[in-house]
Amino acid sequence: MQNLMLILISLFSVSGLEVDKQFNKVERYDEVDVLHKGDSTGIFMEGLVFRKSDSSLFSFSEVQGKVFLLDFWATWCGPCIKQHPYIEELYQKIDHLNFEIISVSVDRNFNDWQHFFDKNDWKGINIYVGWDSENPLFKMVLDSVKLKNGKSLSKVSVPQYYLLDKSLQITKVEDIADTKLIAKIREMIVE
Repeated sequence: MQNLMLILISLFSVSGLEVDKQFNKVERYDEVDVLHKGDSTGIFMEGLVFRKSDSSLFSFSEVQGKVFLLDFWATWCGPCIKQHPYIEELYQKIDHLNFEIISVSVDRNFNDWQHFFDKNDWKGINIYVGWDSENPLFKMVLDSVKLKNGKSLSKVSVPQYYLLDKSLQITKVEDIADTKLIAKIREMIVE
């Protein structure tokens, strides 16, 4: 199912943010419109901002015009932690003027995520999405499973990686350890 998808991200500055003090996250879903067309998914994220691990705010306008990797993970996910050295390698080997890594946490608990960064220094942009089925980024890792009784069950599947080029064409990265990935990213930067 994971073939090329088109993500359209409209990147604008945000005013009048509402910060949820209980979960330390910022929400602006009133300005988010998710569109589905055939095999491609368009996500329009005007005004959507996220809390970064350093407590500042992140908007996709920060990476406008760059190639970037979305790294979906959680602190409770052993395979996510095990695969992270490959993310660090990408960070070390690729020019950051034209490339960025955005690690997107789907942890249920903001404090667990924040505590993780007290002990770990991950490079790139680290944002918290949380366990929020209304968030368009969270929906990228939410799979629906059909049960024998006909009901559906939703499950979160991490780690997952998506590479977006400058025109926001998205490609699912099946193997973050693939030695050809660095060359692919460098090729996308030149295009």
